[in-house]
Amino acid sequence: MGFYTLDDFFGPLNLNAQTGAVDQLTFDESSSYVHDSVRLSSTQLVRYSQPPTVTVDPNPRVESHTETAYPFVVNFQTLGGSLSTLGGSFSPGVVFDTSYGGTDLYIPQTGANEPVTVNGYGVIAPDQIDVGFDGANDQNATTVEGVPVNSPFPATAAQSTLDQLTSTLQVYAPSGDAMLNVDDEAALGAESYTLRVLYPPAIPAGVLTRTNAAAITYGSGIHFALNAGGHGNSIAVMGVLTGTTASINAGAGSDTITVGNSLGDLNDIGGLLTIDGGAGTNSLTIQDTGDGFGEDYQLNASQFYRSANSRSVPAITIDFSRMSDVKFDASDNSGVNDIVVGGTPTGVPVSIDSGTGAADLAVDDLDELRGPLTFDFTPGTRSLSINDETASANATYDVANTGATLLTFPFTTVQRTGAALIKLLGELSSLYLAPGQLQNNTVNVDGIAAGTSAVIRTG
Repeated sequence: MGFYTLDDFFGPLNLNAQTGAVDQLTFDESSSYVHDSVRLSSTQLVRYSQPPTVTVDPNPRVESHTETAYPFVVNFQTLGGSLSTLGGSFSPGVVFDTSYGGTDLYIPQTGANEPVTVNGYGVIAPDQIDVGFDGANDQNATTVEGVPVNSPFPATAAQSTLDQLTSTLQVYAPSGDAMLNVDDEAALGAESYTLRVLYPPAIPAGVLTRTNAAAITYGSGIHFALNAGGHGNSIAVMGVLTGTTASINAGAGSDTITVGNSLGDLNDIGGLLTIDGGAGTNSLTIQDTGDGFGEDYQLNASQFYRSANSRSVPAITIDFSRMSDVKFDASDNSGVNDIVVGGTPTGVPVSIDSGTGAADLAVDDLDELRGPLTFDFTPGTRSLSINDETASANATYDVANTGATLLTFPFTTVQRTGAALIKLLGELSSLYLAPGQLQNNTVNVDGIAAGTSAVIRTG
């Protein structure tokens, strides 16, 4: 079954599959120029059309609808049996092709044995697909010709949940631009979410899984966002599909967030990743130990960046906010990691493991160092450069070294007034310190480790 456009349908329609049949129901809006709002649940589609704007030179006017049956309603039933693709029957379920004019599509529910596929054809305006609630619900429209259309589903994102997502949802953007919001803000308890990437022989796609809910799969051209519940979640970002972006809003609880694939590297992060920890005590770990090659990294108070490399792996950017601690594990390799820290969040401890190979470590502009910074590394060739030439005020710099004991590794500390502490666990091959060049400074050196060459530049 299929509809090329729904613009000419004014009254309720009932479509019922035969029991045990394998059926596909397609709603095709791809030729409509109307920017519409649609609710799609497991048994009903409700389309709330917006009056189209018609341009009349020189001023636009709004053309009113004359339909007496508003909104358009389809009640349906599809029964597909088993979802197995290996010898069993398979139900294509429900397919919705959005309007050329753009569609605000709300999917609060998918039915048992009823997978849903959405193809985004919005060009005049980008499509927005919201999963977990019904923002299309018109409180003034309760029935159409005796058919109930008032929504039993949550009406706002704050009330949203994925608990009613029983069958899989797939979202694609043939037109190249769509927003997919996965809303789970009213989840009843702590949840585990995993965002990863499928690779050939499967069709490349992003996949979100969540405990006690069906998987959500999406293709390129999608701007993906997860709004998680507020009871303290475990969120693993294993990958971001190339050609997409991903935003993670972790919720109001205390969350544990990790970034890195099953191999322990970042090579599956194919688009911009933005993470907001939300309220609570939130931990962020960025894992790249399994990369196996020397890499160039930059970290500041709100962003992590890994440069593009000679292996044709593009640059990786991770924006983050509202974290209680941040940990980064760099590539273990036989080459050299370059790690530049341009700042740390206020009061937030940041820990960096520089990897098992050699590492050139740098801290630029101590005015931006607002949370304690620890470099934790195994023995190897490590150099540290602290460039504070742009310091905004007179300062005192204290450099100290503590030797190894039976219980502790050797460590070096650098503390500047008005900046957070820098601590280096392990041995350094060289230390370079450039205090503010336009200020009157004091530098106190209370020991340099044996085997460490130190250079302190004065103005």
